[in-house]
Amino acid sequence: MATKTKIAVKPDRFAELCAEFPLRPVRTDQQLDAATAIAHAILRKDAATQDEEDYLEVLSVLIHDYERSRHAIDTSGRTGADMLRFLIGTNGRSQAEVARATGIPVSSISEMCTGKRGIGPKHAVALGAYCSVSPTLFLPKVRGPV
Repeated sequence: MATKTKIAVKPDRFAELCAEFPLRPVRTDQQLDAATAIAHAILRKDAATQDEEDYLEVLSVLIHDYERSRHAIDTSGRTGADMLRFLIGTNGRSQAEVARATGIPVSSISEMCTGKRGIGPKHAVALGAYCSVSPTLFLPKVRGPV
């Protein structure tokens, strides 16, 4: 009679997150608020796992799709750096204040404002949360096939 070997399986954090908030299209402002809260919770962690980063990446796309279709802001001709400079200036904040509030190094904020450094999805979510705007304002515009 053959014996079965038990294999220790590491818990799948991605699956746990999907059970908490399934990765489905966001269809209401309430779902948007819930998705944004989860994204912020992951971003506040000192060290997110690869599963959490993967989940955040997909969740950010779902948030982006909803906000683009329901809360579009005309940003044509504007870059993420333009939007960041505008929002920092409009709110009367310094780069150091934004850095402290978002956990992004001040040197990175400075480079993002000048366009020397791109704004990736993780920083876009943190900046969006801080400025109370969609993270997509900071991301490059996706163009379809030419």
